[in-house]
Amino acid sequence: MGLVALQCPACAGPLPLSARWLGTLCRYCGASLVVGARKVEVARYEQALQALQVEPKPGEFRLRLGDLRLEVLGLLGSGSRKVALLVRRCRALSPLMVLKVPKQAGDSAEVDGEWEGLSALARSEAQGASTFSRRFPGVVARGEIEGLGTVGHLLQFSPGFDLNLAQIRPVGGRLEAQHLVWMGRRALEALGFVHRSGWLHGGICRENLLIHPRDHGVMLVGWSRCGRLPHPEAARADLRALSQSLLSTGASCPPTLHDWLAQLGDPRSTADAWEAHQELKTLGQGLYGPPRYLALRLEASIPH
Repeated sequence: MGLVALQCPACAGPLPLSARWLGTLCRYCGASLVVGARKVEVARYEQALQALQVEPKPGEFRLRLGDLRLEVLGLLGSGSRKVALLVRRCRALSPLMVLKVPKQAGDSAEVDGEWEGLSALARSEAQGASTFSRRFPGVVARGEIEGLGTVGHLLQFSPGFDLNLAQIRPVGGRLEAQHLVWMGRRALEALGFVHRSGWLHGGICRENLLIHPRDHGVMLVGWSRCGRLPHPEAARADLRALSQSLLSTGASCPPTLHDWLAQLGDPRSTADAWEAHQELKTLGQGLYGPPRYLALRLEASIPH
């Protein structure tokens, strides 16, 4: 194996070994050096991926959404008018995705509404978009599902968000109040971004709050009832629904925390989700001190 000397392209001075993979400041001439990236044309990349198409195995169930061939891995959930399927593209290196499908041909109002809302939020330039847009599923593709005569859409799947708030089974039987604080704060941050983007979720409930126990994350799903926010006061509907969802967990809360949650969304409290987040942060610090990591230990990973 041949040896390669690492030299500054500006002054030919020697560079540290870390310059092979990290940005470096040349100590001789002061030049800022970064590792060059090899660019690949999108068309060539897609062509290479097409060559990785995987042939179907016995027993596999496949669908075609527009030009995309999808392998169905399982059922994630079922509502009165649509189902959510866990899928991936029929090729190597495909990430997991969620396919939303109406149960009846032509009954696509809920699916269309979800796609419109999530697409608008993905384009939002409201403050915090780069961070809070990851608190709900990203849109991937939309099209007609071959053989079903209906239109569905693909959403990003986020690993780790395997349980909703209704499925959480903590060791000991109930959530601690501290867990309710971080769950409420994460949800309020997301709703603050949604409302300032001009949208209303419209369907907040325990089943639509996905929890990442290890990373203390909350993701908002179930966007079939979303709509444009007609005026700021209308945001109270989402806040009241969040309050009911958190209190329905049965967590034992100190009176001040319980009363604050019970008033969330009422006319006597703020209608701004971000202001409510700040209030909950202050209340939590007053009750439990500075923020600290509190492990959420569960009796089982995913209930059957």
